[in-house]
Amino acid sequence: MLSTTQTRLSSGKKVNSALDNPSNYFTAQGLSSRSSSLSGLLDAVSTASRRSRRPIPVSPSCRA
Repeated sequence: MLSTTQTRLSSGKKVNSALDNPSNYFTAQGLSSRSSSLSGLLDAVSTASRRSRRPIPVSPSCRA
């Protein structure tokens, strides 16, 4: 019991393994994976947004 409490305190998670609560563990794993995927997509959108704000260089021959 003390070991379980110490593990929960050190990790910050209530369910650390499938042995603690299988249903909650696998739900949490799926949500964690989805969160990671969404974070990656958010980074990509942020990068694309920054790049789209850059001025487009105009060659001297195109100027009036």
